[in-house]
Amino acid sequence: MNLNIETLNKLTEEHYKLLLEADPNEKLISKYLNRSFCFEATYTKSQPFPYYISGVIPTP
Repeated sequence: MNLNIETLNKLTEEHYKLLLEADPNEKLISKYLNRSFCFEATYTKSQPFPYYISGVIPTP
């Protein structure tokens, strides 16, 4: 099992699609992304393809 967590400096189109599933308001996403830490966790076990989890943590 391998869990790797990295901060993201640039979000891809896939990251935005995932964010829009959680919050369909593009204006709000843009507002909180400007003041957020973004990260991606990759989990690999013995499967041929890893699992990805992305997250956004807004700051005050």
